[in-house]
Amino acid sequence: MNAAENVLEFYPIWVDLAGAILGGILGAYAAARLGTDVTGALIVAVVTGLGGGMIRDVLLQQGPPVALASPWLLAAAAGAGLLTFLFSGHLHRLPGRRRIAPFYVVVDAFFLAAWTVVGVAKGYAAGLPIVSCVFLGVLTAVGGGIARDVLLGRRPLILQPGTLEAGAALIGAAAQAAATLLIGSLWGALVGLVVVAAVRILSLALRWQTRPARIVSADEPGDSRGAA
Repeated sequence: MNAAENVLEFYPIWVDLAGAILGGILGAYAAARLGTDVTGALIVAVVTGLGGGMIRDVLLQQGPPVALASPWLLAAAAGAGLLTFLFSGHLHRLPGRRRIAPFYVVVDAFFLAAWTVVGVAKGYAAGLPIVSCVFLGVLTAVGGGIARDVLLGRRPLILQPGTLEAGAALIGAAAQAAATLLIGSLWGALVGLVVVAAVRILSLALRWQTRPARIVSADEPGDSRGAA
């Protein structure tokens, strides 16, 4: 067993299970808000909860994706999606939603970090170069959300200006990859976990946001391309 596989050995299955449930809830709720039927909501729920990991495992070509090999992950994402669809009309009326918001931010940051760490570790375990490991970490973290937005016919959220999500995963994956080379895989995974979660939480709490590209048109001052 190589060093990176040690990280995967200590990675608890309940993290994947809880992540599938969380993704299923978010995916089904997004689908319900756009008026899909129950079948559409279930498809989006499963894709959101499991899409990032499945894409990663297909790219690694190391047997069936974890989501298909496990008897629980598909059921968890679909079950969470079904319940969310059935009660979607009442969710916005739940009491205490504002009190739940800080808890959700922490949970969201934790799972973003956990998926990033596992993606990087799986890349190392497969013997991939460091850049590919970072890519797999980010893909695992945000792949499900990208697939959700594509299915719902909207521009993926990570391609729009806003708080750091893919950015947090990228910074944390790079930190984990560098730390793994310097201090070992287990400590590197811990560094990645902390960095991703911290950047994500701080970006939401302090409203760190990316800005859209500013395209200078031909008639704006300082642009000589429109000059005669």
